[in-house]
Order: sequence, then C-alpha cells, then structure tokens
Amino acid sequence: TNLDSAPGGMNDCLAAALNLQDVEGLVPSNGVTATSAITMGRIGNLPTLTTVRQFAVDCKRIFNVKGLRLVSHTPDAPVKRVAVLGGSGGPFYQTALAKGADVYVTGDISYHPGHDMIAAGLNVVDPGHHIESICKPHLQALFTQWAAENQWPITVVASQLNTDPFTFI
Repeated sequence: TNLDSAPGGMNDCLAAALNLQDVEGLVPSNGVTATSAITMGRIGNLPTLTTVRQFAVDCKRIFNVKGLRLVSHTPDAPVKRVAVLGGSGGPFYQTALAKGADVYVTGDISYHPGHDMIAAGLNVVDPGHHIESICKPHLQALFTQWAAENQWPITVVASQLNTDPFTFI
C-alpha cells in the first residue's frame, strides 16, 4: 500500500522501533510515481552488535507479541545489518540478502520459503503480519497535527483493534 512505501510511513515506523541507523529503502517501488524515496521495506544497522537469538528476543518485546517464529540454523551468529518489511515480505528475501542483511524481519513466512531462506544463509524473524499496527500512534499524531493546521473539526482516535488472528497457547 502507499503507507507501506511512503517516507515516514509504516516501514519507517518499524525501522525506528528496531532502532536502525543509516536506514535506506529495501525494495524499489514499481509505481508510476516511483522515486528512490518510495520503497517497500527498510534496511539499516543496529547501534550495537547482537546475536540472532537475542535480536529475536528483542523483537518479541519491541513488537509486543506473545510469540514469533525464528528461521535460522545459526541463532548465535552476529547481527548488525537488519532488513524489515512489514506485512508479508517473504518474496523479497533475496533483496535483503543482496543488500547485506544479517536478519530479515517480516511476516507470513511459509514452510518452503523458510527452507529457501535457510539454504541461502538468511536468518529471518517472523513476528507476524499485524506488527504494522506499530504505526498507529504515529499516524494519530500526524492526523491530529493536520487537523489542527487545517482547522478540521475532527478528533483522531487510534484504532484499538487487534488484527492478529493467532492465539499462542
């Protein structure tokens, strides 16, 4: 969607939540208005080196999820460069690899692509598709600001809806 690709949009919120630095776009947009600033996903560097396992634990806390899936044969490998693409970013894992990602954070990884990712040497953290909701407070603040600047007589309320269809037991 436009929110996925826009500067300041959902993927920038995800990158900020992960505290990524030197952030750049991950997958170029193919739209008519595509520019280098309009890309799906982000890639950047962590401020400090960690391991795949610890990074996954951190993601669980950052995204406030009760569980996540880790696709990795090397959970103790070092992590510095992280790619993130909210939603279902499995088809773009080769771009994350090509741009030097140690770990790729995205949702909806299925069985066979998970094996392909392991075979390619990519560690993947799948906290779920719904982590995109992290941008709700940012959007509420932005829309409230626009309402004030334009004197729109509205009150902006962030959705409280939880779109995660899974229950971890």
